[in-house]
Amino acid sequence: MKYLIILVVTTLFLVSCLPIPHSTPEGANTTKKNEKIFTTQDFIYEPTIKTVQLFPEPAVDDPSLRYRSGIISLMQNPGLVLEFDELTQNPKIHHAKIVHCNYDWTPSNLNEIEYLNDVNDFLLRNFELSFNTKVNYSHYSFKVPKVKIAGNYLICVYREGDEKDYLFTKRFIIYEPKVVIEPKLKASNVPSQQDKYQQIDFKINYNGIQNVINPKDEFNVIIRQNYRNDNAVISLKPLMVRDFDKILEYNYFTGENTIGGGNEFRRFDVKSTRFLGFNVAHIDIGDTLSTAILPVESSRGLESYFRNPDLNGGFVIFHFETNRGKVESDYIKVKFTLKAPQKLDKEVYVIGGFNGFACNQENKMIYDEEKRQYLANILLKQGEYNYMYGVLDTNTKKIDLSEFEGNHQDTENNYEILVYHKPFGARTESLVGYYLFNSNQMR
Repeated sequence: MKYLIILVVTTLFLVSCLPIPHSTPEGANTTKKNEKIFTTQDFIYEPTIKTVQLFPEPAVDDPSLRYRSGIISLMQNPGLVLEFDELTQNPKIHHAKIVHCNYDWTPSNLNEIEYLNDVNDFLLRNFELSFNTKVNYSHYSFKVPKVKIAGNYLICVYREGDEKDYLFTKRFIIYEPKVVIEPKLKASNVPSQQDKYQQIDFKINYNGIQNVINPKDEFNVIIRQNYRNDNAVISLKPLMVRDFDKILEYNYFTGENTIGGGNEFRRFDVKSTRFLGFNVAHIDIGDTLSTAILPVESSRGLESYFRNPDLNGGFVIFHFETNRGKVESDYIKVKFTLKAPQKLDKEVYVIGGFNGFACNQENKMIYDEEKRQYLANILLKQGEYNYMYGVLDTNTKKIDLSEFEGNHQDTENNYEILVYHKPFGARTESLVGYYLFNSNQMR
């Protein structure tokens, strides 16, 4: 039993590297246990599992802190908290396992005792029942146990002790700072990209790591924008190595370290159903389910940039009347409508942090030929949400936001630089550097 997850990983199909593919794995999103395929993505297997969040435990119970990335220092206290809802008022005691992964999110070959202090079977028994809601649910909370080493991890939650009956998987990252990162944000060095892309140059000082033999091969760097994996820049190698100073320089001239600036996120506010929040046109109050109807929206693909504060793709669960969003925010159906003169030959999705920027049947839009509109209805918990309309390339499995949202060099974004180190002869990488910054702070 101790090695069952590792066995499953080696025998089943895995999604093995960043960025996350945006196709739905075959056999996922099903209630049939024998059709579930283990994956190292952030993924929900059961339609009754909603609002999965993993975040650093805040000093105060502030809902706005819950959309942050699930990444902390190895020595940080308190640690990480996992929260999710199950659409039932007959809660079960579920189980969880933690899987250590390499920098590319393939499972490592470390034994569990090498990265955990406890037996790798954790009970999720801390739950509350929803109160005064039309849609009943159980809200679970779980403090993620401390790990021994820095790196990439996956928490796999499964039903009532059956390790093959997956409910969902969720990534988290632990770093141990051993290098110094000095970033610089600027417009792309590629002339054709300068109005639309942001370039992240940086230096790494690895003086704090001993016995580095071949720094160009031993270090791998990943850049993420707004905590996203789908458009991450991966496996960056230094353009210059200054051995004497123990400095690595990443100042490219051909776009390797550029990311499309995108646009500020669209947003809506459904913290209350008693009044219309921001960007909500109408609310239908039903006996068993309410519906929030957003205004009919248009493409921003050709519009000029307009600065508009957002959550950089995040979402905040909040109940306006009681401030007890965990168990008193109701689930409501949110109706999205996007004008389009004709149907595209690619699929269109509503994406954001609320669904991990992934494409699945729940957030896929359907084209109405008569109205010339794309439509989607998504069940969401009351709060404030950021979102965008994306187009999926079925060949590359990449999501393109520029079609309906545009790309602008001036857009405000959060960036993370993650530095992984694998010494000669080591079996896996360690995350030795992490730097989070906002683009507006670097201009």
